[in-house]
Parts: sequence; C-alpha cells; structure tokens
Amino acid sequence: MNRRTSGLVALFACALTYTSASAAGEIASGYRCVEGASPEKLVRTFLERDVIAAKPYEIMDAVHAFAAKPGHTAFGFPLVAVTAWQQNSEFFGRGPGTAPPVHFAFVVRANTWQLARAVRQTGIKTVRQGWLEPYPQVHVVGFNSENQDTLPPGADPRFAYAQVICSPRL
Repeated sequence: MNRRTSGLVALFACALTYTSASAAGEIASGYRCVEGASPEKLVRTFLERDVIAAKPYEIMDAVHAFAAKPGHTAFGFPLVAVTAWQQNSEFFGRGPGTAPPVHFAFVVRANTWQLARAVRQTGIKTVRQGWLEPYPQVHVVGFNSENQDTLPPGADPRFAYAQVICSPRL
C-alpha cells in the first residue's frame, strides 16, 4: 500500500467512493448510484488520480470513453474503460442528434452475468427495463465491441466485456 495516497475520497455528494489505497486498485468501493450524481466530477477526479487516460479514446454523441490505466479494478474485475456524459456541461459539450442519457459507466473484462452477480452481492439493485422504473438506475449490460461499443487501444477483443452503468437524474 502506498500511504501517500491511502484513504477514501468521496465523489459527487457521496454518490461513489473511490478507494485510493495505492497507485492502482479497486475503484468501486462503496459504489452507489444516487440522484444528482455528477459524471463530470467522477471523470475529473479519475483524471486527477490518474485512473484514466488524459484524453478520451472515443467521443460519440458527446459521450466520452476513457481508457483505464493498468492495475485498476471495478467490482473485482479489471477496469478497461470509463464512459460518461452529462447534460449542460462544458467538459462534455453537446454532440449531434438526440441527447444521450446522463450516465457514467465502468467497462470491465468480465461476462455480463459475472458482473451482475458481483454488483448484486454489494447490495445494489439493478434494473432490466429502465423505461419502467424510476431514477436513479443501475444497469449491467454487455459491452459489444463487434457492434457500436469501441474498446480502447490494447484491449483484446477475444475477451468478454461488460459494463455497469449509473443513470442518475440530475
């Protein structure tokens, strides 16, 4: 453990705690998706803590995808990327087309069922059909690199990837 960075850093009004017990480690310790959570604050904190690359590897419809730095995990699985977008944010801007939902997501190297089980074991309720349930919402879905989801450089497309998505209402 690196004592210089040990401790907990509360992000966006206790919506998520990030354990910075070492230069790398588990980023989802104390994860909670709450109303009013700020994806911009999460991304800025991860940039300050050197969890993600300084520049996004992809921006699609203003959703930014940042490659994770080596050694970080989320819910016990290797963290591959963090994606996020927030309305009315100069950081994210506004892309063409319809506005994507406000969200932040952790992309990990795991099967969807493995990630869903790990998330549920922490006591977090996940939703299957978001349009039927109130906000905030947590979804666990596959990250399909053969379809529209782009993996960061260096990620092996032969592995399975999944993402846990927080959709807070701002």
